[in-house]
Amino acid sequence: MKLEELNIKVITGNEVRNKTIQAEFNKKGGRYFPNTINSNNLSKFNALAIFITHEMISITKDIDIFLQNELTETPFDDAIEMINNLEDPQPEFDIKQLQDVLVRDDIQNVWYLHRFIRTDNIRFIADNNRYTQLIPFKGNETLILTNTNVTEWWEVEDGEEILKREKQINGK
Repeated sequence: MKLEELNIKVITGNEVRNKTIQAEFNKKGGRYFPNTINSNNLSKFNALAIFITHEMISITKDIDIFLQNELTETPFDDAIEMINNLEDPQPEFDIKQLQDVLVRDDIQNVWYLHRFIRTDNIRFIADNNRYTQLIPFKGNETLILTNTNVTEWWEVEDGEEILKREKQINGK
């Protein structure tokens, strides 16, 4: 499940669980909306409650707000599991034109040193050749002309640069 698909409400019950769920949410790229505690009815609801929607997390101590919200109420442990199972956030592709990169077409091929030119709909273009996999040269210098597998590399899907991770191939 993607972060933007997660829409739940959770009674955290105490500050420790509140911070736990916020920390796990932040690891997955979620944002915290800090000004969401309604101070009008703090005495009505002793436990903190959290809403997760639109990639944002917000908290309330108002039982009326919690009950009126139409999000699915989820037990704390289930919410933590759902958050931990979210897809990892996609980092920004930060390879610049003419930057040295290592490229290849599949895991059986060796890594070649080329200069990155651009991306088309399905491949990276480097020194007027097209490749399906790309990694930065810096930090991977020892991989030139080896077919050593790496834990992270870039591929192109529908014209978008996507970071792939080893667990995606092994099904983990």
